Amino acid sequence: LAYNNALGVFPDNTEAQAGLKSVDDAIASASNAESAAAEAEKLAQEQEAEKAAAEAVAAELAAKQTEFDDLMKMGKKAFDKSDFDGAKLAYNNALGVFPDNTEAQAGLKSVDDAIAAAYNAESAEAEAERLAKEKADAEEAEKNAAKEFENRQKLYKNFMKTGASNLEEAEYVQDLKNFKNALSLDIDNEEAQKAVNEAESALRAFEKQNEAKSFENKYKNHISDGVLALKRNEFEDAIDAFNKALEMKPTDKTALEGLKRVEEQRIEFEAAEAERLKREARAAKLKQEEFQKAFDAVVAQGAALVEGEKFAPAVVKYDQ
Repeated sequence: LAYNNALGVFPDNTEAQAGLKSVDDAIASASNAESAAAEAEKLAQEQEAEKAAAEAVAAELAAKQTEFDDLMKMGKKAFDKSDFDGAKLAYNNALGVFPDNTEAQAGLKSVDDAIAAAYNAESAEAEAERLAKEKADAEEAEKNAAKEFENRQKLYKNFMKTGASNLEEAEYVQDLKNFKNALSLDIDNEEAQKAVNEAESALRAFEKQNEAKSFENKYKNHISDGVLALKRNEFEDAIDAFNKALEMKPTDKTALEGLKRVEEQRIEFEAAEAERLKREARAAKLKQEEFQKAFDAVVAQGAALVEGEKFAPAVVKYDQ
């Protein structure tokens, strides 16, 4: 600063210029020394960092080696106990630590080979058991088939025998069922088919006979209903019953005569009813006349008592 101020007074003064140069040289020299010291310190720090990093790498490597060794021991121990899943897991974890380690790869391969050998042995044993079971099942099925055939033969004979017995006793529905059961056991049996056909024919004839009986019974019931209704003078019910009988037998004389009798009896009944009503009307009229006479007599008695100033007895008469 002083030399710069001096040059401000005498800009071309060599002494001041020389003094300013000596200052700049001294500053440069000091800066170079500081730079060298800083560079040396930086280099030392870098070396220290490299050393620390190397030690860290060495420590990590040692830890990984320890972990790897432990995993390899675990894998071998599990393998020796035939714990293939545990051994495989340990060797895979070891390869996770050192992926290219040939020892771990070999251990894993030995596990896979052992698993394949065990699987093949189990498969062979299972196949042998399957074949033995198939043979036993086939023998059992053959025995069951023979027994079933024997049972079917017994059932067939029983159905045929029972069906024939029922046919003789006219139990047509049941015997047809028995013959069909027998036929289902031996579908191509001509004897069973013939029995079914005969039972069906017998059942049809039986049903036809029953239909005729049922028709006749129904007709007789209508006639009976008509007769009973006529006896009770229930003419509409009697007409309905005789008409139903005529629907079954359109030219039936009994039903026609029944309808004729209904009309005759209805006329007689209505005439008798009319006569009864007339008698009742005459009796009612006579009774009314008698009632009026009695009423007039009591009123007259009351009036006579009032005229005689006998009011209490008069009130009694009027109450009557």
